[in-house]
Amino acid sequence: MRLAGICLVLAAALAGCVAMGSRLQTSSADLDRHSQRFYEDIRDNGSDRETVRNAQDLADAADEFHRAVEHGTPRENLDDEFDRVARHYHDLRERYDHNGSREERERFEDVTTAYLEVEGALKYR
Repeated sequence: MRLAGICLVLAAALAGCVAMGSRLQTSSADLDRHSQRFYEDIRDNGSDRETVRNAQDLADAADEFHRAVEHGTPRENLDDEFDRVARHYHDLRERYDHNGSREERERFEDVTTAYLEVEGALKYR
Protein backbone atom coordinates (compact mmCIF):
# COMPACT_ATOMS: atom_id res chain seq x y z
CA MET A 1 0.00 0.00 0.00
CA ARG A 2 2.77 2.41 0.92
CA LEU A 3 4.61 1.62 -2.34
CA ALA A 4 1.46 2.44 -4.30
CA GLY A 5 1.28 5.85 -2.58
CA ILE A 6 4.90 6.60 -3.37
CA CYS A 7 4.39 5.61 -7.00
CA LEU A 8 1.32 7.83 -7.22
CA VAL A 9 3.24 10.84 -5.85
CA LEU A 10 6.13 10.23 -8.26
CA ALA A 11 3.75 9.90 -11.21
CA ALA A 12 2.04 13.17 -10.29
CA ALA A 13 5.39 14.95 -9.99
CA LEU A 14 6.53 13.59 -13.34
CA ALA A 15 3.26 14.68 -14.98
CA GLY A 16 3.77 18.18 -13.59
CA CYS A 17 7.29 18.34 -15.02
CA VAL A 18 6.10 17.18 -18.43
CA ALA A 19 3.25 19.71 -18.42
CA MET A 20 5.62 22.52 -17.43
CA GLY A 21 8.07 21.44 -20.14
CA SER A 22 5.33 21.34 -22.76
CA ARG A 23 4.01 24.75 -21.74
CA LEU A 24 7.52 26.21 -21.77
CA GLN A 25 8.21 24.67 -25.18
CA THR A 26 5.05 26.20 -26.65
CA SER A 27 5.54 29.57 -24.95
CA SER A 28 9.18 29.86 -26.00
CA ALA A 29 8.21 29.04 -29.61
CA ASP A 30 5.54 31.76 -29.50
CA LEU A 31 8.00 34.28 -28.07
CA ASP A 32 10.54 33.40 -30.75
CA ARG A 33 7.94 33.75 -33.53
CA HIS A 34 6.41 37.01 -32.27
CA SER A 35 9.80 38.60 -31.55
CA GLN A 36 11.04 37.72 -35.02
CA ARG A 37 7.86 39.05 -36.66
CA PHE A 38 8.09 42.25 -34.61
CA TYR A 39 11.73 42.75 -35.62
CA GLU A 40 10.92 42.25 -39.30
CA ASP A 41 8.01 44.70 -39.13
CA ILE A 42 10.11 47.34 -37.35
CA ARG A 43 13.00 46.88 -39.77
CA ASP A 44 10.78 47.01 -42.87
CA ASN A 45 8.77 50.03 -41.72
CA GLY A 46 11.71 52.41 -41.34
CA SER A 47 12.00 52.71 -37.58
CA ASP A 48 15.08 54.37 -36.14
CA ARG A 49 18.31 52.38 -36.02
CA GLU A 50 18.39 51.96 -32.26
CA THR A 51 14.87 50.51 -32.16
CA VAL A 52 15.66 48.15 -35.04
CA ARG A 53 18.83 47.01 -33.28
CA ASN A 54 16.94 46.48 -29.99
CA ALA A 55 14.24 44.50 -31.79
CA GLN A 56 16.89 42.38 -33.50
CA ASP A 57 18.63 41.75 -30.17
CA LEU A 58 15.34 40.60 -28.66
CA ALA A 59 14.58 38.34 -31.64
CA ASP A 60 18.07 36.80 -31.42
CA ALA A 61 17.82 36.27 -27.65
CA ALA A 62 14.33 34.75 -27.97
CA ASP A 63 15.57 32.40 -30.69
CA GLU A 64 18.53 31.28 -28.57
CA PHE A 65 16.26 30.79 -25.57
CA HIS A 66 13.82 28.69 -27.61
CA ARG A 67 16.68 26.53 -28.92
CA ALA A 68 17.92 26.03 -25.34
CA VAL A 69 14.43 24.89 -24.30
CA GLU A 70 14.23 22.52 -27.27
CA HIS A 71 17.60 21.00 -26.40
CA GLY A 72 16.52 20.29 -22.83
CA THR A 73 18.84 22.78 -21.15
CA PRO A 74 18.65 22.41 -17.34
CA ARG A 75 16.24 24.77 -15.60
CA GLU A 76 18.97 26.74 -13.78
CA ASN A 77 20.66 27.51 -17.11
CA LEU A 78 17.37 28.61 -18.66
CA ASP A 79 17.12 31.40 -16.11
CA ASP A 80 20.42 32.80 -17.38
CA GLU A 81 19.18 32.58 -20.97
CA PHE A 82 15.90 34.23 -20.05
CA ASP A 83 17.74 37.05 -18.25
CA ARG A 84 19.11 38.07 -21.65
CA VAL A 85 15.64 37.95 -23.22
CA ALA A 86 14.23 39.99 -20.32
CA ARG A 87 16.88 42.69 -20.66
CA HIS A 88 16.13 43.21 -24.37
CA TYR A 89 12.38 42.94 -23.87
CA HIS A 90 12.38 45.63 -21.17
CA ASP A 91 14.50 47.96 -23.32
CA LEU A 92 11.81 47.80 -26.00
CA ARG A 93 8.93 47.87 -23.57
CA GLU A 94 10.22 51.09 -22.09
CA ARG A 95 10.23 52.63 -25.55
CA TYR A 96 6.73 51.42 -26.45
CA ASP A 97 5.24 52.42 -23.12
CA HIS A 98 5.81 56.03 -24.13
CA ASN A 99 6.40 56.21 -27.88
CA GLY A 100 5.73 54.54 -31.18
CA SER A 101 2.74 54.40 -33.43
CA ARG A 102 -0.45 52.65 -32.42
CA GLU A 103 0.37 49.85 -34.89
CA GLU A 104 3.84 49.35 -33.40
CA ARG A 105 2.42 49.21 -29.89
CA GLU A 106 -0.22 46.68 -30.99
CA ARG A 107 2.44 44.49 -32.63
CA PHE A 108 4.52 44.69 -29.48
CA GLU A 109 1.53 43.48 -27.44
CA ASP A 110 1.92 40.07 -29.11
CA VAL A 111 5.54 39.98 -27.93
CA THR A 112 4.44 41.01 -24.44
CA THR A 113 1.81 38.28 -24.25
CA ALA A 114 4.33 35.64 -25.32
CA TYR A 115 6.97 37.02 -22.94
CA LEU A 116 4.56 36.83 -20.00
CA GLU A 117 3.64 33.24 -20.92
CA VAL A 118 7.31 32.21 -20.83
CA GLU A 119 7.81 34.09 -17.59
CA GLY A 120 4.87 32.23 -16.08
CA ALA A 121 6.02 28.84 -17.37
CA LEU A 122 9.46 29.42 -15.86
CA LYS A 123 8.03 30.93 -12.70
CA TYR A 124 10.75 33.50 -13.38
CA ARG A 125 11.49 36.20 -10.82
